[in-house]
Amino acid sequence: MFSFRCTRRLINKLQASVVVEPPQPTTRLGDWYGNFLFSGYHRLLMFVSDRSLLPVLMPLRERNQLLPSFRARLAELLLHLEISEKDVALELSEMAEAVLARTANRSILGSMNDFTQNTKAYMQMHDDFSLLDLELWLAETPCGPKEYRYPNELTIQLLTDVDSRRKFSAG
Repeated sequence: MFSFRCTRRLINKLQASVVVEPPQPTTRLGDWYGNFLFSGYHRLLMFVSDRSLLPVLMPLRERNQLLPSFRARLAELLLHLEISEKDVALELSEMAEAVLARTANRSILGSMNDFTQNTKAYMQMHDDFSLLDLELWLAETPCGPKEYRYPNELTIQLLTDVDSRRKFSAG
């Protein structure tokens, strides 16, 4: 169980009910903050883990199948970060259910704004790119709220560290 903590604009676009007091996430990557990302003709959704700041991008048109599309995109990204299939499956099993909630952390929103600017620059530099290439590039961007740690490295640590696995599975 986890929450998609979305901006008001995204909540309106999703046309779904919002949980006022969402439950604590059982996933090791925590809740996921979401917003739009428009650049040129690209219409994307950006989600960022509140524990590692790992970004996941998906086409806006997939919003009607938000949870399955998000889980598929995340699985592909995690496997490309060389996280074991077992650890990916464990995280995804905790992501079988999600609720929609409002954002609760301005620092993460600030990081998302930085990712948005970096994404626009990446798109200008690369005419032809995949979302996966862009996600991997963003995941190598040091982020301040996590003491200038790299989202890809922190994600690997959270998903493969035995102590964090025990902590989050214990609830």
